[in-house]
Amino acid sequence: MAETYTGIVDDRRFIFFAIIGKRSSIFFSHLGRYCALMWWMLRNIHNAKEYSRNIYQQMVSIGNDSIPIVVFVSAFVGMVTAVQSAYQLYDWIPRAVSEASS
Repeated sequence: MAETYTGIVDDRRFIFFAIIGKRSSIFFSHLGRYCALMWWMLRNIHNAKEYSRNIYQQMVSIGNDSIPIVVFVSAFVGMVTAVQSAYQLYDWIPRAVSEASS
């Protein structure tokens, strides 16, 4: 039988196999990274006590150090919410009430 290569037509026939090959390559790459992580974790299990102490210290440090940032952001969110609420509710308040408070 003669060679039946017709260029792009043959490439379209094998697009399914190209997609399967690419997806399986990605899958096995991720599977290999997962297995490497599991191997590292099992190999270093004897350091678990040291890691747990470090993790606890870091959690406490991060939690306590973030309090000023949380207070600062909360204050500004509250101010923006108050201004937005006043703007949205301006038409609902009767004029007699709004003029009396001025």
